[in-house]
Amino acid sequence: TLNGTNASTTMSATTITVSSTFYSYSSSTTTLSGGSTLTVTQMQMSTSTITISDASSTLAIDGADNTAVAAFGASSSILGLGRLGFRRGRISMTSSTFLVALILSSASSAFGHQRSLLQTDLTTTSPAVSACGSVVSGSSLTIGSGASLDVDTSCTYGTETWDIFGTSSTYTTSALANGNVDVQSGGLLVLSSITGSPNAFSINGTLTLSGSMEVIVSAAGDGTTVTLMKWDSSTCTDITGSITVYGCSNCTLNVTYSTPAASCYLQMT
Repeated sequence: TLNGTNASTTMSATTITVSSTFYSYSSSTTTLSGGSTLTVTQMQMSTSTITISDASSTLAIDGADNTAVAAFGASSSILGLGRLGFRRGRISMTSSTFLVALILSSASSAFGHQRSLLQTDLTTTSPAVSACGSVVSGSSLTIGSGASLDVDTSCTYGTETWDIFGTSSTYTTSALANGNVDVQSGGLLVLSSITGSPNAFSINGTLTLSGSMEVIVSAAGDGTTVTLMKWDSSTCTDITGSITVYGCSNCTLNVTYSTPAASCYLQMT
């Protein structure tokens, strides 16, 4: 039982199964991170917060069929990048909020961590380059089949002034490619460590995306639009169909452009 503002618990890289009722009341907080799994058979929650901070962590409620197994009362909040799963039983919500991926399924495999299954293991790519605050090419850059480039957006390379929709602002960059970038079929470009204020990958040239891209969100933002990448073109092709986002189930990507048309920007909301 967690009850009161000083009642808090943090789980990191841990698996816990609670065979009795899990209570969370009166401004208490619970945090799951690092691939943790908390499984409960019954749960009661009100005026408190559970944060499932990363996409590999899960809160699972596995009760009994045709039984009231969970009640979420007023001001109950479950938020973050992880997953909330209900396997069996009846659940009620009253003035409460779920801001996580929600799974309703009786299948035993339903709560498996989809991110770990789908996100590319970069150790399986070769050659594989990880860039942090660096110039990755002095002229053209080709990412061939089986190869990968991972740009860490938490790093800082420099600043550039960009015009987006006619508004000129200074943006911090994470890495720079001086020249055209060609991601060939079977090649992979990754923008990783994305938070609410990522630093963009700057391409001083065109972008050809015949392969694929992955955008890896490590911490949720506040719903504002952020810029992830810039490249040069007078016709901004929508590349979002070739991009997969991990770690944020409600994030959306779009391609915007400068005024006058000269550069393109990949943005996320």
